[in-house]
Amino acid sequence: MMTEEAAPSEGGGGMVSGVVEIQQMLSRRTQIAAEILDTERTYVDGLTLIEKLFVTPLLASAQQPSPILTRKEVRQLFANFPDIITLSKELLAQLDARLGATAQPAWDAATGRVGDIFLRMAPFMKMYSLYLRNFRSALADISTWLGTNGAFAQFVQQASARPECRGLTFQSYLLLPVQRIPRYKLLLEDMQRHTPRQHVDYTSIGSALRMIADVADFVNENIEEHEMALSMIEIQRGLGLKESLLAPGRRLIKAGKLTKICRKNHQQRSFYLFSDMLLYSGGPTPRIDDTGHRRVGLEDCK
Repeated sequence: MMTEEAAPSEGGGGMVSGVVEIQQMLSRRTQIAAEILDTERTYVDGLTLIEKLFVTPLLASAQQPSPILTRKEVRQLFANFPDIITLSKELLAQLDARLGATAQPAWDAATGRVGDIFLRMAPFMKMYSLYLRNFRSALADISTWLGTNGAFAQFVQQASARPECRGLTFQSYLLLPVQRIPRYKLLLEDMQRHTPRQHVDYTSIGSALRMIADVADFVNENIEEHEMALSMIEIQRGLGLKESLLAPGRRLIKAGKLTKICRKNHQQRSFYLFSDMLLYSGGPTPRIDDTGHRRVGLEDCK
């Protein structure tokens, strides 16, 4: 039976519980801040790689008598990528100055801010919308040039084979800016959830999040379409097709392998079902030429 003297311990227990909850929130804030900085550094490294291995060499080639791509085509391909890398480097510099190991004073989750940085930079993130709107046509151009421009195909193959690319394709690197804005939104949402309402950073995080969410929503509406376009380009490259698989309204529905049962042996076939046709390859492995494949319109699949 609880005595009257014991009664205050209930309130004390609630107070302790509240303190523990705040400490847990601040601990998580520290983790999220580190994740924001680390992922931004990785992102900028990826953008710098695009600039070093693809943008700069193609622009240099455009000045030559027989360029890989013309200067107009290079601009058409990368759109406002130079603006995005400039913005990202500035954001990284501000985050590093605030959150980095050499920051003075060291960042403290209880009093430190990060929302104000994103609030200053958020208006400029609208430039990602321009990059996104150009992305589909850029993929279509890449798909076409890989089949018709031998110099471009060789350039992309050699650049992508560099160790620093870590096995990722040129197109995968171009997708980095498309993927980053939704990541900002998720990180800021997580930071807001773990920031006490009375914290000096709470209002700034909320304001920055609302601005970035508008761009992120636009990106999310289109990202599935862009990732599907990347898949089609990979299929085209793997099969050695010269004609682009990208077409208005075309969607990849399913891909897989089936075994053709023959009298003498069994032959494996690769099938790709699109919204308007069925493509199948006659070889067990991807071919390097444009033979051994058949396309069948779905109207003939009856």
